[in-house]
Amino acid sequence: MIAAALQTARSGSKSVKNKNISIVAGKPLFMHNLEAALNCELVNNVFVSTDCDFIIKNSPDQVGIIKRPTHLCKDDSSHQEAMQHGLLEIENILNKQVDFFILLLGNSIIKDHKKIDEAIRILKENKEYDSVVTVSKFNMFNPFRAFNIIDGQLNNFIKNYSSAENINSNDKNVFGDFYYLNGEFQVMRRKSILSEGHPPFKWMGDKIYPMVLENNMEIDALWQLEYLRRMND
Repeated sequence: MIAAALQTARSGSKSVKNKNISIVAGKPLFMHNLEAALNCELVNNVFVSTDCDFIIKNSPDQVGIIKRPTHLCKDDSSHQEAMQHGLLEIENILNKQVDFFILLLGNSIIKDHKKIDEAIRILKENKEYDSVVTVSKFNMFNPFRAFNIIDGQLNNFIKNYSSAENINSNDKNVFGDFYYLNGEFQVMRRKSILSEGHPPFKWMGDKIYPMVLENNMEIDALWQLEYLRRMND
């Protein structure tokens, strides 16, 4: 069994400048998840796909470097295409086909590396699942509380939901629990990375096993970076 981890961590972040190399708990943010994967029992190889010179120069010696092409480093580049490129490069380096592909992000922190091993075991034992994805419950952000602004007017993102009538929509739990990707990691079978599953995250496949973990998040705003620092410093 070949289980390879790939961190996707390009340079040029717009949301938070240099977020992947921001210092959290005494080390660059991207380093946390690489070290977590290196400590896993079932992960055979760890790589990082990047165009960032700092990450290339400062990644642990045990981590393989995959230099990501320019066309896959743009703001609108496909994340799945970056993963596909990384997977094929890994297989070329190893001269072996990967069975399980572990996606790591450069802008989050894995709290317990043993959960990656657990996710791999879940896929080994349950052939019907295409992937294992970490999520956290955020009922305060349920989509029934979401709005967008069109022509200067606030509009409900979800409209014409008939069962919402006569329900206390101020209660964040009234519509049940809502789970969001928390950015810790995703473990996929090889076929899922190379095929097209359900949108919006087609690489997860059609049947996804939810690994529900404590509240965590990937960094896309300054307040999230400060939150992560407080939680880990």
